[in-house]
Amino acid sequence: MYIGAASFAPLFMLTPPLSSSDSEVVVGLHVNSASAWLENAFAESWAFILRVFDMFKNWFMCWGPSLVQHHPHPFHILGWAIFFGPIIVLVPCLVVVEIATIVLFHLGVVFHGQSQETIPDRFAFLKDYFIESRESLFATVEHWTAVFNKWTVAHPALLVLRLLGGAMGLFVLVGIWNGW
Repeated sequence: MYIGAASFAPLFMLTPPLSSSDSEVVVGLHVNSASAWLENAFAESWAFILRVFDMFKNWFMCWGPSLVQHHPHPFHILGWAIFFGPIIVLVPCLVVVEIATIVLFHLGVVFHGQSQETIPDRFAFLKDYFIESRESLFATVEHWTAVFNKWTVAHPALLVLRLLGGAMGLFVLVGIWNGW
């Protein structure tokens, strides 16, 4: 299926106005003609929005399942990120901080002749040095998570979106596990 300029043709098809009378001219904008014009404008706008959604739905039904099956990991990460919220940011950030601590610790061990400290003292120093960055990261992400949870509790549509993200992540995880 070719998805090019020809697929956008149904979006711009003109439909006749809701009420047309040959005797009215829209130059003076009478009350009846203005309301008819406004109704027609809203009807055309709504029809355009429905055609756009229909086009995307058809595209997704054609290409979506094969895209998810061939590249499931981004969809899995996206689903869990929507479900868990900002707290998902902690995992990669903490991994980076721990890798930096371990690399610096081993560099200190490699050059142990240069330092007067013992190995446990050096490791304790590095842990204490990076604790400030970890605490500020935890505080920031905790604030973001609180706002995210408040919004999803206050707005049912966001709660449904969050649950759909978790269901999508679980569905893709089962697909990855079964080897699509």
